[in-house]
Order: sequence, then structure tokens, then C-alpha cells
Amino acid sequence: MSIALGFFLLLPVFCLGQSERAPCSSQSDCQAFTASHHFEQKIQSVVHDGNYLMVESAAKDGNSTAGRLQLWRGGKTVLEAYSGIGMPAGSITVDRNKLHLAADGEYSGISMSAKLAEGEHAEGCFDIEWQARSSQTQDGNQAVTTCLAMRDFWFGGAQLSHQEWPVNHVRLPNEPYKSSDLYFPFPDNQMFKLYAHKTTSVLEPLWFTSAGGKVQVMDQIDGKVSKPYNVSINMDGFNVAPSVGKLCFHQPLVLHQQPTAAIRLCAGDNPHTVISKHLASLDPIPAGPPNSAFAEAPVWSTWARFKMDVDQSKVLGMARELLASGLVPPLPMGDSALSSAGTRGIIEIDDMWTPSYGELVFDTVKFPNPKAMVDELHAMGFKVTVWVMPFAERSSPAFLEGQRLGHWMREDVSDAESSAMVRWWHGYAALLNATSEAAMNWFGERLQRLQSYTGVDGFKFDAGEDDYVAIFPSVKDGDFVKGWVSLATRFSLVEVRVGRSTQSMRAWVRQFDKDSRWGTNNGLKSLITGALQFGLLGYPFVLPDMIGGNAYADEGFEGSLPTRELYVRWAQANVLLPAMQFSIAPATIDEANDNTTIGKSGLTVVELIKGLLEFRNSYLPTLKHLMEDAAKHHLPIVRPLFWSAPEDPFTYTIYDQFLVGDDILVAPVLEFGLHRRDVYLPKGVWRAVGFNDHHAGQTFDGGKWLYDYVSPLETLLVFKRMSRDPTLYG
Repeated sequence: MSIALGFFLLLPVFCLGQSERAPCSSQSDCQAFTASHHFEQKIQSVVHDGNYLMVESAAKDGNSTAGRLQLWRGGKTVLEAYSGIGMPAGSITVDRNKLHLAADGEYSGISMSAKLAEGEHAEGCFDIEWQARSSQTQDGNQAVTTCLAMRDFWFGGAQLSHQEWPVNHVRLPNEPYKSSDLYFPFPDNQMFKLYAHKTTSVLEPLWFTSAGGKVQVMDQIDGKVSKPYNVSINMDGFNVAPSVGKLCFHQPLVLHQQPTAAIRLCAGDNPHTVISKHLASLDPIPAGPPNSAFAEAPVWSTWARFKMDVDQSKVLGMARELLASGLVPPLPMGDSALSSAGTRGIIEIDDMWTPSYGELVFDTVKFPNPKAMVDELHAMGFKVTVWVMPFAERSSPAFLEGQRLGHWMREDVSDAESSAMVRWWHGYAALLNATSEAAMNWFGERLQRLQSYTGVDGFKFDAGEDDYVAIFPSVKDGDFVKGWVSLATRFSLVEVRVGRSTQSMRAWVRQFDKDSRWGTNNGLKSLITGALQFGLLGYPFVLPDMIGGNAYADEGFEGSLPTRELYVRWAQANVLLPAMQFSIAPATIDEANDNTTIGKSGLTVVELIKGLLEFRNSYLPTLKHLMEDAAKHHLPIVRPLFWSAPEDPFTYTIYDQFLVGDDILVAPVLEFGLHRRDVYLPKGVWRAVGFNDHHAGQTFDGGKWLYDYVSPLETLLVFKRMSRDPTLYG
């Protein structure tokens, strides 16, 4: 039925933006307010504590827009959405616990429903769905667009090629929202050219705002599986909320089929409570945190140092150099292999240890005795992992076996001989069917045989993004990622680089390959913003990529070494993150700088890195405690400043500082050429406890900036909160 002005449906609701005052806070007040302001075709629902939803048809924003939704809480707007952009508005009706907004004209028969979200952890949330029951438009050609005005500070979404913090000024084109390889689809001779802004390997359809809002696209609603959809940020071309950024969802409509993906809108008191509540709704990680060896000592990878030119002598030589340099303390005389539970480090053997891609055996030309090599590395105190990925080149024995068994992705699912060739960074190859339990068992058994024959401890699972299966319409977004990560978690010492609804799987999640540059465009700054992003999305066990980056060139893998300044600042920024990973050796940076010392410190890079590792060791108990909490509740280990001070507006835009837990604040220098920086301390009393900080031991009142704090190249600024209440300290 049509809803006359002044009719109210008693439902829980939300809000948007922060600048407006709610027009009313009770049902009687809202009736009077609505009558006096002559809202045109508007319905609003009121609930306790002044929370309510307003739906307005024919929003007057310069566009034809079916409806504008505002979610209010506590007298302030929290979220504002424009839905059905480009569709003429029709009538608003009510049917029990749903609000219906029907489009008009040629879009008649297409409608939106806004209903109270149901189920566990859905308190204070609404689900917005569009459905086409009939339409004068051509079937399958119509998409509905919903844009949210980014009036406050926004966080979350995907690991991005340009990882800004917050994401208000990100520019993301209208593309399918799926886990993507940063360099896909690898145009010839342009693999590492300046790539466009895009989503990469880890993402969730989930955003939070500084006003306490949450926006989530649900994978399922009412038992119905969502359709694929596109996302854009600030690149939609729609003239809605023109003075602020816009996050837009573009969803296809097909007649008489299930609704589009439901957009869930929620509101809470502040982002800390909303994010914590969401993370608590995730299933705990079974058996506790992933393998702590990643936290206890660095990963030493062969990749950036040797690329594909890796062999047994180079791996052993790298390990011996580490021992000789003092970066990895030698085992005491007579000590047995792995006597310290493998905490001396992980040697990761990367690309081209096999005779061909797809094989899971060592190349006996490059590695004549892999078991002896692994035994020697174990005796030195290292654990050993090797690189694996889901591809197999056509000429490999693995391809022939997998094709015979039907374990590769197929162009024709009814034909086991129709293995499809997909493009990856080494050409074309067959792709493991990570959605098949039989295929995963086959792959996993081959890995187990490798462990049995050689003694390797674990694996670096590379690739696994959904864009590799985009040509297979039967594979639902996220399923390939889930299958690949699930396979990895059959083993103890593992890392993956993809994530989509896999927060409860027991693995370290690696950031995408970093470039040896300073900025948020996949450089040093994105190390911090990316780690913060992972934490908010429910991936606290972040494995940062290699310190100093991968030394890539625009044209391919082989580039120049990072500068000494970039390498040192990178190591400092990384040292209190959950894990550390090296490839380019500190000694290599020293050699490139004629072994000169750093500034007035008298330290070489090797000596400085050794000191940083000792500094990190003093914080390992804190990190391990946070890891235990993260496994149970998915709380971030690395936290944004607003986590402990959501009432402080300064904390929302600081991208170059982070908290470890609630009371350790890290403020690295992330700008080229700078030897001092401004530091913001949230409320409380803080003591300087940094690495080579000449002000160490001094205390400072929080809630203010420390301007021009000296931080030469040998220094990392760290502060410990001694008290949250200055009157109780000292």
C-alpha cells in the first residue's frame, strides 16, 4: 500500500554523515517534524535511543535517483546512500517488516526492499536489496547502482595497488570486485608498468567509517547466493553528493531470479565498537595462532636476491653468510638441530627450484642433494619452506598426470581432457581446480611426499586470486581463494597471499610483492597502511613483503637495489609488525655503499639490522600475547591510532604511525631525506622507548603533537603508554 506522510513503521534503524542533526528522536516528534517539513514521499522508522532509517524517493540531487536512504543514530547521520541511480522514483510502500521502493517508467517492475537484518550479529543493521520481477528493459542488460556518500573517514575494502589511508581519496574504476593479481593480465613487455588503481589479493566487501558506520555486501542473504557485482570509488560519474567521495556498487538485475547482493548497513557508537563487534562475529582460528616461527625470527627468502637463478650452493651460501654476519646467532657447540624450536629463521626457497612449473620435486641439476641441503639448514637452526603455486606448464609430467585425473580447471566440465590454459606471469599454464576436493587431495599428497623425501618444513603458497578463474562462469567469486587457502592450512608452516572470507583459516597472510619505492603506490608507505587494512578486515597475522621491496623494474623482475636510506627506513617500519621478511641481504646494501657507516652512528647496515632484531626480541612476549587474542577474537595486532581514541579526530588520518596492541606506538620515518618528524600521541602519558632515540626515558602528555621530533637514519621512534589518565601517573 502507499504510505501517507506521518505513517511510521517501528523498526530499528541507522544513520549517516556526522554534520547533520537528527530531525527528531521520538515517534511523536518525528510525526510533527514530518508534517511541518512536507517531506515528499518519505518514510522513516523510529526505534529506541533515537535510531532510525529514512527512505526518500525522488532525491533532488541533479540525477534521476529512485531513492535516498539515511541511517541515523544518536542524533547524527552515520550513513547516506543513493540507490537506483538513473531510475525514476516511484512509490514507497510497506509490507510487514519491509520498506519497498519501486522504480517508475520504463523501470517499472524493478524495486528495492529495505528490511531489518536478521540473524546473529545483525543487531542495528538493515539489508538493502533490488529485484526485477518484470521490466520493460532488456533482460540481463540492467544494472542497479547504489552509491554511499563518504562524508566521514572511511576504511576497509581491499588491499589496493595504491593503499591510501583512509580510503576517501582512492580512485577505483568500475570493475568486478574480486581478489586480483596486481599485475594481471600481464600485457606483453608491460608487466610492471605503472598499473592502474585496482584491488589486489586480499579483500572483503566490508567498509567502516569514523562515524560508526559499517557497510557490508553479504555473500548470502535468506539462503540465497549473491550475484557478482562491481565496485567503484570516486570514478562513477554520477552527480550524487558531489562535494564528497563516493563508494558505489553496481549490481546486475536478471528477471525472476534471486535478488542482487544485499548491501548491509549498520551503525554503532564509534568505529572501535563496530569493528570489534564485526571481528568477534568471525569464527575463531582453530588450534590457536598460525605457526609462531614466522614471528620469532625473520624469513630469509631467495627471491629478491637471486630471482629464478637459485640453486643449492646459493641457498647454503646465503645461510652461512647470515650466521657469519651475526644476524642469526650460531647454535652453541653440540646443540642439536632446531634446538630453539626453529626460532633462528626460515629459509624460503622461491621460484625455479623445480625442473618445470607444476612439478613438486627438486631440480636435481640445480639441487643435486636436496635432503642433505635441508638437513644442513636444520643443523644451522633454520626451518625451510619452498614456493608453490597452482599452475602447471603443458610440457610437465604433472600436467599430464593432472589432466588424466581431471584435476585442472576445464573449459568443458564434462571433458576431463579439456584442461584450460590460463595466463600467468610465466606465460600460459593449466590451473589447479581449487574448488575440487579430489584435486586438492592430489596436490596435497604430492606436497606431503616432498616433505617426506626432503624434510622441508612448509610452503609459501603463491597466487590463488579469483581473477585467474574469471573465465570459468561456474566458479563463484571467493571459492577459488577459499580452496587454495584451505589447502595451505593442511600444513603447519605456511604463508598465503590471498584472502576472501578466509579469516578463520590458520595461515600467515603475506602482503603483495612490494616495489622498491617510498609511496603508498605499493611502496614503503603501503607497508603500514596495508598492515592496518589487513587488521580491520580480520587478517591480523600479516606477513609483510620483503624489506626494501623486490627491486623490480618497470619492465620486469630485474631492477636496481633499494637505496640504503629506503632499506633502513623499511626495516625500522617493519620491526614491530607481526613478522619480518628479508631477501636482499643487509651486507649487500653495505657493499653497494662501500661499507660506509650511517651518519654519526658509526653503524653499518648489518650492525643496525642486528640491533633492530635484538630490539624486536624484547617485544616478542607482547606480540605473542596479541597473537593469542587475535586467534580467538580476530582483534588486530597492528592497530590504527583511532582504535584507542575514537573520540579524537586527529587519529583518523594518521597513516604513518600505528599501535602494537593498545599501548605501544610506533612512528617510523617514511619520507625520503627526512631526519625528524611530527608525532601524534593519543590521550595518556607516554614514555619514549625507541631504538637509538636520544630522548629515550622522557615522558610526554598525550592528546597533542610532538613537532619536529628528531629521528636520524639510525633511529626508530617508539612510545609506550604508561597511563591513560595523566593524573594517575607518577
